[in-house]
Amino acid sequence: MGSDSANKSEERRGDKLAAYGALASMLIFVCVTWFIVFINNPTSAGWFPVHPLLQSLGIGCFTYGILTLQPTAHPKTKAAGFQRHQKTMLAVGFPCIALGTLAIEIHKFSEGHGHFATWHGTLGLISVGWLVGQVILGGGSVWYGGAAFGGGMKAKMLWKYHR
Repeated sequence: MGSDSANKSEERRGDKLAAYGALASMLIFVCVTWFIVFINNPTSAGWFPVHPLLQSLGIGCFTYGILTLQPTAHPKTKAAGFQRHQKTMLAVGFPCIALGTLAIEIHKFSEGHGHFATWHGTLGLISVGWLVGQVILGGGSVWYGGAAFGGGMKAKMLWKYHR
């Protein structure tokens, strides 16, 4: 029984195609966003251009970070995927989103524009709040054995909401 699970492939039919589709879509999204920003004289727009550049890069990192967990069945690849997931999300993705959000806030403040006055700004604030909640829930349920949420099974019960 142990040898069967060790030899069993982690991939299901269509996994590679789906992963390539997600990565290609994200690469197109990031490249198009960056292209549009850079062909429109970004130096003349103050802090604004930093916002779409960093937000798109952050979303791209989140996509990659999620894909590194799919699929993992063997303990060794699960641990490696989890490490890539955390490094990508916490070291690159989340800081990009935070700095992109800060850049637009600085721009709005310096230009005297209202904050969260449009549906885009309101949904952006909700999205950033959701991401902060995901970082707290995800990290708190696994770091130090989930001690932030009581450890063990208590933490595992909350972790499912992070997924």
